[in-house]
Parts: sequence; structure tokens; C-alpha cells
Amino acid sequence: TEWFISKPFIRSGIVIGAISGALASVILIAIVFPLSQYFFNISILDNTMGYLALVVFLIVLGVLISVLSTMRAVNKYLKLKLNDLY
Repeated sequence: TEWFISKPFIRSGIVIGAISGALASVILIAIVFPLSQYFFNISILDNTMGYLALVVFLIVLGVLISVLSTMRAVNKYLKLKLNDLY
């Protein structure tokens, strides 16, 4: 079935999305934290909960984008006929 074929790809998309979201949040915090000492207008990042919300948002967004693009790509090739593949 289609789900049997696409499940491993979606699972790897979740892992890749979570890793990319975590990496993006680490890079963003590494840039924003030193700059927040000079620019005091970033009020959402004044406390730890702001940083935590940013990290969770980036990880969820990374997983969502990765899963949606994986599903679109897999479904594209699953719907092709055998003669169209080769």
C-alpha cells in the first residue's frame, strides 16, 4: 500500500526536520544572545521561556516543512504509472 511505502520516508523526514529545527535554533540563539546585550528592544527573549518558545517553534516548523515536502515528493512518484517512471 502507499502508506507502507511512504512511512519510512516520512519517519526520516521527521528526524531530519527535528535536527534542522534544533540546529537553526542553536544558531539563532548563538547570534541573538550576544546581540541582545546591545539591542534592548527584543523583549520576547528577556527570559528563558522566550528562548524555549523559540526553540520549540523552530523544531515544530522544521518537522512540519520536512514532513509536508516528503509526503508531496513520495506521493508524486507513487501516483506515476510504471511506464512513466522509466
